[in-house]
This record gives sequence, C-alpha cells and structure tokens, in this order.
Amino acid sequence: MGSVGDIELANAADPFSTETDRALDAIAQAAQAQNQVTVNVNVIYDRNANDGNGLSDKQKAAFQSGILKSAVGEYGSAGVKLNVTYTPGSLDDSNLSNAKISGAKKGAVNVIVSDHVPGTTDSAASKTLNGVAYSFLNINAASKGDLGHELAHVFLGHTKSIPNNEIARFAKNAVNDVSVGISRLIFTGRLREGARAFGQE
Repeated sequence: MGSVGDIELANAADPFSTETDRALDAIAQAAQAQNQVTVNVNVIYDRNANDGNGLSDKQKAAFQSGILKSAVGEYGSAGVKLNVTYTPGSLDDSNLSNAKISGAKKGAVNVIVSDHVPGTTDSAASKTLNGVAYSFLNINAASKGDLGHELAHVFLGHTKSIPNNEIARFAKNAVNDVSVGISRLIFTGRLREGARAFGQE
C-alpha cells in the first residue's frame, strides 16, 4: 500500500473510477442525443448499371460495408444520424442536369449507386434536381470517403448555388483528405447546422 505524505492512496477516493467514467459517459451521450440531427438518406441501386444487369452482389457489398459504413460512422460521431432506406430504381441520363431517376424520395438525399456518374468521369457528384437532392456514385471508382464528401456538399447548399470561394476552400480541405475537410466543417458546427436545415426542408 503506497502513500504520499500521510495520505494512504489505497483509501483515497479515485476521481477517475469506473463508476465516474460511466456517469460522465452517460452525461455526454445524453447531451449528444439531445443535439443529434437526423437526415434521411435513400439508396437507389441503378437497375440500368452493368449494361442493364444491375449492380452485382459484390458491388452492393462494397458500397454497404465500405462507402456507406464510413459515412454513417463519420457523421454519427459528429451528431448527425443518417437514417438509411433503400428503394428500387434506375438512372437514365445524358448528363447531370437532365438525369431521369426513378425511386427517389423527396425529403431525403437520394444516393444513386451506379457504374458511372452522368456526364462526367468523376467518381462522385451531387445535384439538386426539381427540389430533390441527389448524390451519384460510380461504384467502380468511388473511394471510401466519397459519400461523406458529397453529403457535405448537399448539406452546405453547394448543389443549389455555388459560392466559388467556399467551393474552393472545401475542395482544398476535402478532396485529398475527405475526413480532414469534413472534420473542420464539423468543428465549426456548420456541417451539423446544414444537415439540420436540410432535414427541415
């Protein structure tokens, strides 16, 4: 039994006891739940992908266990819950501005998972069409952080109007390291508030 001066450490109250840790965790979780924002995300696997054969099971698994899981975890840690649903649908397009999508839900970010992104060779892009938000992912080229990046564009309003200076800053922060860019936006609270505003539209 060690001691410091006349105080026996074995008898001293431990301010970092397991019970204290649990109590502090409970307080933190309650605060986070109170401030949590929920946003609807609707996933559409493009029936027209792969020459009309639709996405393979392997491609769907890559999206769910990699790209989607990463976005859910990243936003969840920032107090933004992604409420994910799935609807059958398809993508018919010549370019991003006149893409025709079936299966979309209003009031949700509709994530179109296909084998291409309309009108571009980019791995991902986002657009608001007729008041409905869309994020497009090329499952053959998208990286794990692409969905999180695209959702941030939607929540920050970039798919409706493009403030060039903000886009440049966001791209600089996020393109090469998506998590760093999103973390900076989360730190300022702007991303969470953007998600809250989107959820109230």
